[in-house]
Amino acid sequence: MTEKAKEVQKIQKLELFARSKKTHQHRKKTQKSEEKLDDLMIMMKTLIQDVKEIREQQKDYQEEIRQLKIVGEETKKENEILKNEIKKMNIRLDTIKREKRKNNVVIQELGVDTTNGKEIK
Repeated sequence: MTEKAKEVQKIQKLELFARSKKTHQHRKKTQKSEEKLDDLMIMMKTLIQDVKEIREQQKDYQEEIRQLKIVGEETKKENEILKNEIKKMNIRLDTIKREKRKNNVVIQELGVDTTNGKEIK
């Protein structure tokens, strides 16, 4: 028997007790015990209602957690993509820097005559 079925049975039993015909005896002791039983029944109904509310809240929280896990996984994937792009950009930047240094060779000890513009061009 599932947990839900057991809970339904308990509720049905409690309802039967609530509908049952009460016999009143003239003794005060019996009346006090009946009052205590009535109080216990009320407390049980309250507890049952509280448990139902807690279960509903748990379901809501579980759904929120599932959604947050999905968002977290998507964020991880996006981060990996961005990391790969940054690596590619750094490699490209290093390549450009090397090319710049390679093309930026200065030859010293070579005299350049700045008065003759044709030679410079």
